[in-house]
Amino acid sequence: MRKANKIVFPVVYFFLILLSLQSAYSINIDSCNPTWKNDSNVDYDIINNINYDASTFCLRFRNAENITLNCNGYWLNGTNDDSLDYSIYTENVKNITVKDCKLNNWTFGVYYYRTNNSFLENISSYNINKTIKLKESNNNLAWNLKLFYAKEDRKSVV
Repeated sequence: MRKANKIVFPVVYFFLILLSLQSAYSINIDSCNPTWKNDSNVDYDIINNINYDASTFCLRFRNAENITLNCNGYWLNGTNDDSLDYSIYTENVKNITVKDCKLNNWTFGVYYYRTNNSFLENISSYNINKTIKLKESNNNLAWNLKLFYAKEDRKSVV
């Protein structure tokens, strides 16, 4: 019986260490913050509607992997004043899921730059010049996109 305990304990301990390394922690977001978010294994949760009147980025993620941004059905409202403004911008990110977002009045809704193996799910956009932009990005999936009020000269998915 002692031999079995000597084998089982290290194996269980090893798996507990692996699980702790893989687990994500959660951060609530209640306003736009253009500071780069560089942490991996994080779940970001929008906890209210967000109105942003600056001509810049609302949320930016860079050099990270295994991220979830859950808007929880809340609005990210921009100004779309013909300047370059971004609701959600990612750069050099792997495996990010952006879901349940309502985006309104932005130049770019979601911009994936060098972002791979990622997902867009349940995104609704209103008055967006370019709802989704994928640049130098591969193996990304999008489903249940709802695009409203796109003007004729605007591109919804590029």
